[in-house]
Amino acid sequence: MKLLASGLSSFKDPAGFLKRSDDFTLVDDDLHLKNVKTEEVFDTLLLSNFQAYQATLHLYDRYKAVNDKSVVLRKAGDALKAENAKLSIEKSVMEQQKIALEEALKNERDRHQAEVAKLKEAADQHEQTIEALRERALSIAVEAVCKTRAELFKEYLLGAHSKWNPQEMQEEIDTYEEMQRLKLEESQKGVGVEGDVEDVDKSLGDNATLDNVEDEAAATDGPPPKDGI
Repeated sequence: MKLLASGLSSFKDPAGFLKRSDDFTLVDDDLHLKNVKTEEVFDTLLLSNFQAYQATLHLYDRYKAVNDKSVVLRKAGDALKAENAKLSIEKSVMEQQKIALEEALKNERDRHQAEVAKLKEAADQHEQTIEALRERALSIAVEAVCKTRAELFKEYLLGAHSKWNPQEMQEEIDTYEEMQRLKLEESQKGVGVEGDVEDVDKSLGDNATLDNVEDEAAATDGPPPKDGI
């Protein structure tokens, strides 16, 4: 086939294109067609044109189907992009909320820990106060027992035991036994008490000796009676 001139177009210049039809003729094909009847040439041309037309329609249908799928996929892709953008925003918001919640929980935990520490400190102080009051109460009770026993010894040595009231003495004995019981409980807890009840005799020896009591008796009513209690 001959080379075509530049600028030749079947759309812009159909007449000029047809005038140059010899430039498109292949020698072997031209010889073949000369040996074919005119009817056969038309039949071949018609069949070829129809096949080309059918192929064109088929390709057009396929193009439309592919184009429709492309449009659907493009819309789906746009929807997915929008959904991804929405999810990304929601994720960012959730992360910020998570950080804020963790911070709030941390602050709340720290606040509760501080309150617990204060309550523990206050409880320790109350416990110390209670222990101090308990020790003070036991100390006062021990002093009262010591004083009562000393007064009884003095009354006995001075001969005033005939005026003793058995009921009052029983109350004193009950008080002394109760103090002994409390002292035993405190000793089992490991709490010390100043002024041991069992050191009453020693306390009497330090503060009110028998010699002093006898001297006091001699200066007042004379010697103690011979009879017992």
